[in-house]
Amino acid sequence: MKLSSVIFSFGTFASVSAFAPLHPGSRHVAITANQRNNNVNNNRHVKFNKPIISTASPSSSCLSVASYGTNMNMNMNMNSISLEEWTQRDVYGMEEWATNYGVQKYDGVELFTSDGEDWQLISNGYVPAGTSVLFVPADIVLSSDGVVAEFGGSLEAAENALVAMDQGTARRLPLFRLMVKILAEYEKGEESPWFPWLNSLPRRFYNGVSMTDACFECLPPYAAILSMNERNTYSRFVNAIRKGF
Repeated sequence: MKLSSVIFSFGTFASVSAFAPLHPGSRHVAITANQRNNNVNNNRHVKFNKPIISTASPSSSCLSVASYGTNMNMNMNMNSISLEEWTQRDVYGMEEWATNYGVQKYDGVELFTSDGEDWQLISNGYVPAGTSVLFVPADIVLSSDGVVAEFGGSLEAAENALVAMDQGTARRLPLFRLMVKILAEYEKGEESPWFPWLNSLPRRFYNGVSMTDACFECLPPYAAILSMNERNTYSRFVNAIRKGF
């Protein structure tokens, strides 16, 4: 499975954002069970404490991916982020890292997997309707707007090249920006403040980008069109990076 599928998994985020920190060293503010129970009884919502988050920005990113798709796997493995298809995901390491950045869960909500590959949040107790079960500080959300602010005008040439290939890709510029940012962080490996999160992501996907022509032939016509469009968009993203970034 290639990194292409990892990148396009972020297309499922409606707001074109991905969970990630700004800078290491943040502290977590704990909430006691009594605090949670009192809040639930009063208004059915948990009023999570505001975590203490570092306001420092990550160092400016520099990405050399002109040869993306040819030597990327070698570069990534040298930086300690394995992209091998069956690499075990370090999800619990990500959970500890997220907690240190101020992410808070309702009592009884925990990570669960039945096969070691697919993970989800479950509750081992009763949770009243309307209860806030997860709090993620806005300061640690990686967004396409944040990418623009970080990279500045260095993305302009690549974005212009992308739109020139196909006007329809203009609406996917936010996803393209996230792709560039994530590639930049993958290239840093363990030096990236996002490393624990990146290392928890799956390496095996069954989306359009990871499919072959034989796969498309097995799909119903409409599903095949959508999947092919996904792979074609990814190809244009890669070409735009090579031409303009």
